[in-house]
Amino acid sequence: MAKFIMNRTQLRIGLTATGGDMVASAMRSLSQNSEINFHIHAFNYEYSEVSASIAADFDVLPSGADPDYVPKIIELVKNNELQVLMPWSDEEAIALSEVRDNLSKLGCTVLVSPPDVIQTITDKSKTYDMIKTAGLKVPEYIAVSDPSDIYHAVKFYGYPQRTVVVKPVDGRGGRGVYVLLGDDNPPDWLGSGRRENRVSSLNTHDVEFGSGKYLVMPCLHAPVYDVDVFRFNDIAPKCFVRERNNPTGIPYTGNVLRQNDEIQEYAKNIASVMKLQSLHDIDMMTDPILGPVLLEINPRPSGSLAGLSSAGYRLLDYALAGAAGIQIDIDEVQKDARIYTYTESVAFS
Repeated sequence: MAKFIMNRTQLRIGLTATGGDMVASAMRSLSQNSEINFHIHAFNYEYSEVSASIAADFDVLPSGADPDYVPKIIELVKNNELQVLMPWSDEEAIALSEVRDNLSKLGCTVLVSPPDVIQTITDKSKTYDMIKTAGLKVPEYIAVSDPSDIYHAVKFYGYPQRTVVVKPVDGRGGRGVYVLLGDDNPPDWLGSGRRENRVSSLNTHDVEFGSGKYLVMPCLHAPVYDVDVFRFNDIAPKCFVRERNNPTGIPYTGNVLRQNDEIQEYAKNIASVMKLQSLHDIDMMTDPILGPVLLEINPRPSGSLAGLSSAGYRLLDYALAGAAGIQIDIDEVQKDARIYTYTESVAFS
């Protein structure tokens, strides 16, 4: 075994937000790569016994929004001579985007898109506008900046006969999303995420639209997809399409990996238009007329990306190695396949 490890290419990487089970399983998969010896330095906002037991090194960090976050991680990157750093949370991706050049001077490539790209993709209105201008399909939407305009917009889309969704343009993970339930019998899962709100009337006290810009949209439908897209410098872009078993995404109950050239091309075109320079999770839902359409682009990879690795599609390995200038091969999807949860993958292996 020692000889096998010595023959592998050595790569020192850092991964943040490693406290969850899915990220821990992704690290375990990385450690089993036959071509690269990933020396994993795990970071998290609190101690994680599981992640610490898998990684070679472990450190607790402040949260990504904390002023001490950037100085601390720069210090740790420098002291541990990390070659690649990948954030696995929105706040950390946003913070590290601003200092990617600083870390590059220390010899560490941060797998995150540039600040101007992050600023755009975290504003759904700007994202939709750019993609629509480029001639790509987007769902119907109206951007409003005054709460009183929300009422006119939802009526425009047929509420209360039709179910309509109202969301802040800069919201993430369902935060601040209202699903206004219409008479068209929306499915029970719609708007049932942990941070979303299902309401039956605009007159209820549960609807509290704050200041800021909102998108008003007709509701989209299942299937719902996590599309993992890697685009970085001159490396061949890669894309994998995972249909969620649980449309809300949380809890993760596995996926179906789809061999779908249309969605892959759409996602790669989105990545090109938006000038993505990292590994991103693109969420899509289904429009009854247009088919799969963009819901949002997350500034970091999907938390359920580990499912790909458990199925033998090592996109994470490919991205981390590529960021370090190391080229490895990766299998392409030839046919639809079930992706198990991590526990299932261990039990059935």
